[in-house]
Amino acid sequence: MNIKAYLKRIGVSKAGKLNCSFDTLSLIHFAHVCAIPFENLDIHLGKKISIDTGDIYKKIVEKNRGGYCYEMNGLLYSILKEMGFEVNFLLARMMYGFNTIKHRSHQIILVKINGKSFIADAGYRNGLSFPIELKAGRIFRQLNEEFFLKKDKTFGYILKKKVSNNWVDIYSFTLEGYLPIDFTALNFYNSTSPDSAFTQRIVCSIKTKKGSYSIIDRRFLKTENHETEETNISGSLHLKKLLKNYFGLSVPKKDCEILFNKVI
Repeated sequence: MNIKAYLKRIGVSKAGKLNCSFDTLSLIHFAHVCAIPFENLDIHLGKKISIDTGDIYKKIVEKNRGGYCYEMNGLLYSILKEMGFEVNFLLARMMYGFNTIKHRSHQIILVKINGKSFIADAGYRNGLSFPIELKAGRIFRQLNEEFFLKKDKTFGYILKKKVSNNWVDIYSFTLEGYLPIDFTALNFYNSTSPDSAFTQRIVCSIKTKKGSYSIIDRRFLKTENHETEETNISGSLHLKKLLKNYFGLSVPKKDCEILFNKVI
């Protein structure tokens, strides 16, 4: 794994000055979510999603693509570990948009620096821009967003986000560590099951300093300072242009035709 190539992919050039500090972690985390889109295009193109470290690196760094949580956080985890950070995988339970309790499926990262613990997550659409300290009862202000970490007797920790002046539950997690192999079955389910949210709709999203850009099925959403402008995608060529101009993805014309014409 070439750390310099990864840093170039995310637009971080001062590789020689990086160390295992919170400042470095924050720099890499924010650069990652602003340079690499959260996307599930390959799932809808009928391609197998591999979470092997080498395959993830090849797809995201060498082929200039994005990925969903197991790919995005899988790559970040491997890079941080290679740099010397103390890291571990955690497994979170999705809560946003659900009225019932769901199984734990979302991969996040626990990073320990000088006796303190931090949560990193580059694999949640419109989630954290920067890592947060594992400190319950504290509001974390990130650019124009606010997050809150709550300790809960049933679910361990709950990450909340302020949406339209209301605190909503994003996901919960405990501190039990997981190995990369533990996500194999979850990855297969999420990338193939008709009941998975990732097989039901096309998603491509990337962070910006003012908000985010997103494609959801045939809609393009541009969010800045909590204001969202929505545009209908008119065809496969329009989709190809959006993927290139806003997400940095060079998707072949034939794949864009498949994606645009796919029945969701």
